[in-house]
Amino acid sequence: MTAQLNNRSISERAKMAQRSSIEWTEATWNPVTGCSKISPGCAHCLDPSTSVLMADWTSRPIKDLREGDAIVAFNEGSEGVGLNKVYEKSTVERLWWSTKPAVRIETDDGGVIVASLDHKFLKPPRGWFKAGNARVLQTRIRRVACAEPAEGMSDDYCAGYIVGATDGDGTMSEAEDGKQYREKQWYWRVAVSGRQTEFIERLISCASHFGVRLQKKAFNGGTACEMIKVETRRGEDIRKLSSLWERSNLEFSKGYLAGIFDAEGHFGKSGGSRPTSLRIANTDVALLNAIVEHGRRLGHEFKIENFHGSHCKTARLYGSLDEIGRFLGETRPALSYKKEAPFGCRIEGRTPTVVSVKYLGEQELVDIQTSKRTFIANGFLTHNCYAERMAVRLQAMGSHRYRNGFKVTLQEDIAELPLEWRQPRVIFVNSMSDLFHKQVPSDFIVKIFDTMRRADWHTFQILTKRSDRLLSLAPYLPWPENVWMGVSVESPHYTSRIRHLLKVPAAVRFLSLEPLLAPIPRVPVRGVDWVIVGGESGPGAREMKPEWVRQISERCEEAGVAFFFKQWGGVNKKAAGRLLDGKKYDEMPAPRLRQKSPVLPLGELQAV
Repeated sequence: MTAQLNNRSISERAKMAQRSSIEWTEATWNPVTGCSKISPGCAHCLDPSTSVLMADWTSRPIKDLREGDAIVAFNEGSEGVGLNKVYEKSTVERLWWSTKPAVRIETDDGGVIVASLDHKFLKPPRGWFKAGNARVLQTRIRRVACAEPAEGMSDDYCAGYIVGATDGDGTMSEAEDGKQYREKQWYWRVAVSGRQTEFIERLISCASHFGVRLQKKAFNGGTACEMIKVETRRGEDIRKLSSLWERSNLEFSKGYLAGIFDAEGHFGKSGGSRPTSLRIANTDVALLNAIVEHGRRLGHEFKIENFHGSHCKTARLYGSLDEIGRFLGETRPALSYKKEAPFGCRIEGRTPTVVSVKYLGEQELVDIQTSKRTFIANGFLTHNCYAERMAVRLQAMGSHRYRNGFKVTLQEDIAELPLEWRQPRVIFVNSMSDLFHKQVPSDFIVKIFDTMRRADWHTFQILTKRSDRLLSLAPYLPWPENVWMGVSVESPHYTSRIRHLLKVPAAVRFLSLEPLLAPIPRVPVRGVDWVIVGGESGPGAREMKPEWVRQISERCEEAGVAFFFKQWGGVNKKAAGRLLDGKKYDEMPAPRLRQKSPVLPLGELQAV
C-alpha cells in the first residue's frame, strides 16, 4: 500500500508540474490552487442597473453588490427538474465588468432586462435558453414578483415604523390638558422578547431621525422569558413621537406595515415544506383596518379573518409566495427570522411571454458568480454558467489537489518542486490560480519567490489580476532575472493594472490581453517587454475584431515591444488559427537589468 501511495504521489506531482498547454512554456507549477475571481471573459452578463433579489427580499442593483453579500437563488440540478424549483440562499463570490453585445428583452407582464447574448434564463417547463435566442411570441420565461430597490430609510418610513410598532406592541401616555405638568405623566415604551434585538435597534435608529434618543434596557414583564425595551419619559420626546401619527404617504405605509409586522406579525413554517400564511394579529379592529388600507396603497391585498386557534382577529396577506416576498422586500421589516420561511419552498411566480427583442450592440455589463450558480435578476430566474463549466472541469481532473473546488488551497508539499527538475524549463506559475490572491499568505508568496531564486536555471512566468497586491508586496520580494511578471488586461477597464506592473522591477514585464473583449487602441506598452493577445474560446465565445489586434500590434512595433499573437479563439480555436494578416507573430522578449532596491524584511510588512 505504501508503494502505491508513493507512486500516486509522484504521478500527481508530474501532473501538477510537467504538462503545459501554454504554447511558449514547457511546464506548469501550481503551488496554489483555487480562486475567487473569475475572468471578465465570462459571457453571462447583465446591465449594471439590473436588480438582484437579496436574501432579505429587498433588491439591489447588480453593480452595487459586493463579495459575501447574501442573495436569493434556486436549485438548478436534477433534483429541481421541471417546475419544482425552490428558493435557496446563496452568496456572491465575485463580480466583474465587461463590454459586449447585448439584447433588451421585454415580457407581457411588464418585465424588462438587458443581458449579454449568451446570458441564460430559465424557461418552462424545464431547461435554459440564451438571451440572444429569444424570439418574440415564442419564448416564455420563469419570473417572480420582486420589490423595487429602495434608498435607505426616509423620515416618512421611520415615522411609519414607529407608529406601526407602537400600534402593534407599544404603550404611550401623554399629560392631560389642564393638569400641572409632571415628568412622570409622560412615557412611551415598546417591550419585546430578548430575541428581537433587531426590532429594538430599528426603533432606536428611526427615533434618531426626529431627535429622540432611545436606549435599550432590560424589562421585567412578569414572564419567564428574557425581555428588552426602549422607552422615553421626556415630555418633549413624547410630543415629537405623537406628531408622527399625522403623516401619510407611501413611504409611511411601508414603514407602518414593517413596524406592526415586527411587533405582531407571523410568517413561518408549521411542520411542512410550505410556509404558513403571513398574518398580523390585533384585538383592535380599527388597527386591522389600517393594515388593510396601508396594504392597498402598496398593491397588497390583506383580509381580516378569524384565524383558527387565535384569540383575536388577524389581517392575512393574500397572494403567492413570491408576492409575500415582494411585501417583505418592499416594507423591509427588521426581524430576520420572520423572513426565513420561503427558503426551501417551491417557487411559484409567473411564466410571461417575450413580446419584444431589441439588439443593442456593445454595452457595459456586469456579472456575478454565486455559490449556488443561480440568482434572480429583475425577477427573472437566471444562471451563471461559468461556475458550472469550471466545476465539471475540476471534477473531471480527478485530482485531490482540486478537492476544494474554487476554494484557495496552498499546496505546501510542492512549494520547492522546481528544485528537483535539473533540466532547464520555462515554467508557468499557477495556471489554475493567482499567486497574489488575498487569501494567499504573504510569507507563502515569499517562499515561492525564494524557490524561484534558488532554481535559477529555470525561467518562471507569473500572471496576476491582483496588481494592487503585487505592487504592495514587490519591495519584500527578490526579483531575480529568471522571474517574469505579467498582468491580465481584458478591456480598457483594467489598464490600471499596467501602471502597477510598471513599478515592479521584474526582468521581463508582460501583458496578457486574453481574452481581448474590447478595443484598447491606446494601451500603454512603453516600459513593457512583451504583449500577448488572444481571442476568447469555447462555447459562447465572443468575437475579437482584427482591427483591435492590429492596433495593439502597431503600438508594440512603434515602442519596440515583443508581440505574440496567440489565437483568434472561437468555438473551434484550432480551425480559426493564429495568423494575423497571413503572418504568425511569435516574438519573445529579452530580459532586462532593472534597478532594484534592497529587499525589505518581511517583518516590516503591515497586512499587505
